[in-house]
Amino acid sequence: MKINDRVTVKYIKQDKLKTGGISVFFCDSLTKERAYKNTLIQSVLSRGTENLKTAKAITERLQELYGSDIATNVDKRGEIQVISFAADFVEEKFAPGMNLIRETTELIFDVIFNPLTENGVFCKSYFDREKENLNDYILSLKNEKRSYARMRLLQNMCENEAYGIFESGSISDGEKLTNEELYDYYKNYFLKKMNVYIYICSKEEPTEILEYIKNYPPLKNFGERSEVKTGYVENRDIPYENVKHIAEPAEVSQAQLQIGFRANANPGNDEYYATAVMDYILGGSSESKLFLNVREKNSLAYYAASSYIRLKGLLIIYCGIAPDKYDDALDICLLQLKAIRDGDFTDEELQNAKANIARGVRSIDDTVFGKMNFSFNCDIRNEIYDDDVKSIEEYASKFDNVTREDVIEAAKRVCLDTVYLLGGSNE
Repeated sequence: MKINDRVTVKYIKQDKLKTGGISVFFCDSLTKERAYKNTLIQSVLSRGTENLKTAKAITERLQELYGSDIATNVDKRGEIQVISFAADFVEEKFAPGMNLIRETTELIFDVIFNPLTENGVFCKSYFDREKENLNDYILSLKNEKRSYARMRLLQNMCENEAYGIFESGSISDGEKLTNEELYDYYKNYFLKKMNVYIYICSKEEPTEILEYIKNYPPLKNFGERSEVKTGYVENRDIPYENVKHIAEPAEVSQAQLQIGFRANANPGNDEYYATAVMDYILGGSSESKLFLNVREKNSLAYYAASSYIRLKGLLIIYCGIAPDKYDDALDICLLQLKAIRDGDFTDEELQNAKANIARGVRSIDDTVFGKMNFSFNCDIRNEIYDDDVKSIEEYASKFDNVTREDVIEAAKRVCLDTVYLLGGSNE
């Protein structure tokens, strides 16, 4: 049901788990002006509410609710920044006499909509500490070389696209940000402009809770729906001389090679499924072409794999290599993609890829958070692309229909865009 244009509430039935869950997703267009603020807000909100003034008090309250937990997260789905709050609860059947779904919902709403304030703004000590923590986190990314290399690849590959923005923002974006400005932003943008999706997953449809959410005063003030986009871009013709080759010096024993491609597979149609299977054959397992040929056969990499970013339409190969092995590693990585284009893969590779992907999709059904996250992703795609997939089983079965010809065509659509090397030299 829709409470209004910007707030969607859904019930998801589950039969086999002892716990249920609630997830609240706030969606914003990913921008340099707001990424840092949105990340900082979710951290500050987790510190305390007017009713539970410290993180310790929130934890103690969660313990009273049979050890429930609240998790917060910030990520990007295409060029949509997603700020999420999620909690689980013990199903009523296993906690007779307690209304844990009601109490957990009230608690998570208290965290989101009723933060602890001082003098009409966020508690200053919470603001100061969480801003320091966020800055430390952003600085620490450089110590995790693989994650840092991925971030730098995307910044260069998508330098004129919102997807190049790191989902938690940058330290410079928060340098002059004051507590007063952040609280004003929270009240007048975060709560009044973003689209919100709320999911309740439980054995029985919680009519009372759905009515509670429908009539929750802060949610009634939401106005017109905001337009968000995944930022999918097609570019099927990038001459090799226009491919970006970027080397960033770093003192490392293991250089990080990241190779970015435009997948040119529309996120809203069946091109996605063929591209996902192609990606699995390329670098999705220890039996993949990248792992066997780059790492095992030629000993050029400590690891070699690939990943496909559906909503943005990117394919990325990533390897940890000796700094002086750049040329050989790059050549052999590109040859693996060419092999798939040429149909040089076995029926066994194809069937294993389809079966493993489908198995992974079906495992989504094993957790309440997986089920709610899946439903959220489906809703986003359906609104933007009119995607018709509604169930986990229907989603899994789509991969069964992918043919050898589909995989070859998917590989032929892929176009090299950017090569990034952290450590060593690509000259």
